[in-house]
Amino acid sequence: LEKTARAAKGLRRLVGRTGRIASSAMVRARQTARVVSEAMAPDGRVEILESLAPGAPVRETVRWLRSIENGTSVVLVGHEPHLTRLMALLLSPGPEGVQLSLKKGGFCRIDFAEEVRPGAGSLIYLLTPRILRRLAPKI
Repeated sequence: LEKTARAAKGLRRLVGRTGRIASSAMVRARQTARVVSEAMAPDGRVEILESLAPGAPVRETVRWLRSIENGTSVVLVGHEPHLTRLMALLLSPGPEGVQLSLKKGGFCRIDFAEEVRPGAGSLIYLLTPRILRRLAPKI
C-alpha cells in the first residue's frame, strides 16, 4: 500500500481534493480506497457501492453517478475488467465501445459537459501508477 499512498499523493497534486470516493466492498479495494481518501477526501469518507463489485452491471454505477450533483469530482475504486467496461460505456454508447487498458492502481479522468450518460464522457487522461507516483511531492 506504500506505492498506492504515493500514487494517491500524486493524484491529489494533479486534481486536488475529491468530492466523493466510492469503492467495491472487496477487502483490497476498500484498503486502496482508504489510502486514497487519506490523501484526497476532505472528510476521509469512503462509500461502498455494490455496483463496483466484479460482475455487477456497470449501468448501476452509471445510475449512481447520475445521482451526484454536477461538478462533483468522484473517485471510483474497483476491479478489472469491470472498471474498463464502465469507462468504455461512459465514453462510447455503441456496442463496440472503446478499447482502454487501466493498470492496477492507475487513474482515469472522464469529464461530462452536462449529465452523466453512456457516450457523453470525454477522456481527459489515463495515467499509470508510475506516473502518479512521479507526480507525488518529494519529501
